[in-house]
Amino acid sequence: MTQSEPRVARDMLTELPNVVAGFDGSVDTILQAVSARHAPDEFTPVATAEEFGRMVSAAGVGRNAKFRRS
Repeated sequence: MTQSEPRVARDMLTELPNVVAGFDGSVDTILQAVSARHAPDEFTPVATAEEFGRMVSAAGVGRNAKFRRS
């Protein structure tokens, strides 16, 4: 490490933008879309966004969508 390397690193750090980050304290609920239910506690989740899109976009077709809390 040369004598100029710490100075270069320090100069790079002073060029970074100031950032403020915080937490709001809320707790999200994560849901899983159910593709097939096998038993009350056994199911196959929807695997892809494409599959979920097909599931919810069937125009003119009745659909019973099920979700499970993770």
